[in-house]
Amino acid sequence: LENVNRELSTLFNSIDEIFFSVNMVTLTVIQVSDTCEKLYGYTQSEFMANYKLWLDIIHPDDKHLVETEDAEMRRGEKISNQYRIIRKDKMIRWVETRITPTLDDDGILIRVDGISRDITDSRNAKEELHKSEERYRQIVETAQEGIWLIDENNYISFFNKKMCEILGYSEKEMKGKHLFDFMDEEGKKNALSQIEKGKQKINGNYDVKYITKSGKPIWANISTNSVFSAHGQYNGALAMVTDITRRKSGEELLHQSEIDLAIKNKDLERKNTELEQFAYVASHDLQEPLSTTISFVELFKQKYEGKLDAKADAYLTYIVQASRRMRVLIKDLLDFSRIGHSKDFEKVDCNVILKNVMADLDKIIKDSGAEITSERLPVLTGYSTELKQLFQNLIVNSIKFGKKNVFPKINITTQKNNDYWQFAFSDNGIGIDQQHSERIFIIFQRLHTRAEYEGSGIGLSHCKKIVELHRGKLWVESTPNKGSTFYFTIHSPKENTHETEIKLHHAHR
Repeated sequence: LENVNRELSTLFNSIDEIFFSVNMVTLTVIQVSDTCEKLYGYTQSEFMANYKLWLDIIHPDDKHLVETEDAEMRRGEKISNQYRIIRKDKMIRWVETRITPTLDDDGILIRVDGISRDITDSRNAKEELHKSEERYRQIVETAQEGIWLIDENNYISFFNKKMCEILGYSEKEMKGKHLFDFMDEEGKKNALSQIEKGKQKINGNYDVKYITKSGKPIWANISTNSVFSAHGQYNGALAMVTDITRRKSGEELLHQSEIDLAIKNKDLERKNTELEQFAYVASHDLQEPLSTTISFVELFKQKYEGKLDAKADAYLTYIVQASRRMRVLIKDLLDFSRIGHSKDFEKVDCNVILKNVMADLDKIIKDSGAEITSERLPVLTGYSTELKQLFQNLIVNSIKFGKKNVFPKINITTQKNNDYWQFAFSDNGIGIDQQHSERIFIIFQRLHTRAEYEGSGIGLSHCKKIVELHRGKLWVESTPNKGSTFYFTIHSPKENTHETEIKLHHAHR
């Protein structure tokens, strides 16, 4: 018997749980394992000497958890409870206690036997897990995307509130739904195809059409990740769902707009071609009869000038002058209609363009005493012939509208703005009232009489058409009697730039 008691005592004191027995008649501790000091900080003898120590070490906030235990034990009910205790060193630990009461034949509680164990680590782990779950739940519930989990049979096992909003169902209605409950026949076929890919561990991102509770179709973008067990068995898929109905509608409208725009552009292109052909044919066909008229009028004038009265001679002079102006207008109109017909889109060195223009205008420049300066100009892609005409027209315009008794000064500068080169042709001429800054670019519009300044009024219209041909725009900033600056842009992405500035001088006095 002593050997058995010794073995039981050894076993009793060698495990982590704390065993105790209390005589409920005498209110004395019968026995307690000496491991109690490890958990409570109090020794075995301290517990044996003070029955109330069991109650004193319970945390004040948890005493209410054990207040009902006495009545339950006296009814012979087993008790299991978790609460905090305050160790002798004031450290707080969580314990779990299970108590088995013993009643005598009369139903009187005479003894309780119990086991206590430290559950602090597991309790803390559960609390951390609970906090982590709460954090993730908050993230999931506040997400702007719908989130749901589909099991291996394609039933919805989890969903967030946003998913309910997207499909128009309440949380109660969503429970137990099958994935196919939100799809038409075509959607089911596509979903099955994606599910098979998921089983092969191929995650997907695709657009799908869902049917909401109201029967309204919506478009959603789905990003899926398959879920597998530790043994590699397919358990379903987790999906992020984004409502893209508005984007899809926008794409459809944009596509339709692109189709409509293409049709309108084609129609506009056809009409422009017809107008250009008309202008070309009209101006070309008018040349011959007009030349014949001018020839006969000049012959008539040579033969009969001085033989008629003075009024007749004046009339003949007016006819010749008007016919010659008509010839110039027709030629300018013909040139205008030809702008853009060239298909030679090529690299153009604007420095070479300027040099050639100045050579062509050498006599005009010398006669006017004009001084033309320029920084290093860029190399860009465009129509060489049209760009040359643009430079020429702007220079001639600045010289023509120079101040009296003042030598014209023209300065050309450039700067790169994103995919455009911006040019500036500045002069010291008579300037333009700002209210006419748009009118001067309209074909055949003149601000001065022919007696003041020659020309057909089409030069700047040429410039505008050439600039627009290069996907740019043309405008002017000017102050009367202080000069003008004509700006224009040329679309030219990824072109070479020239940082070195040089001055080109062509000055004559």
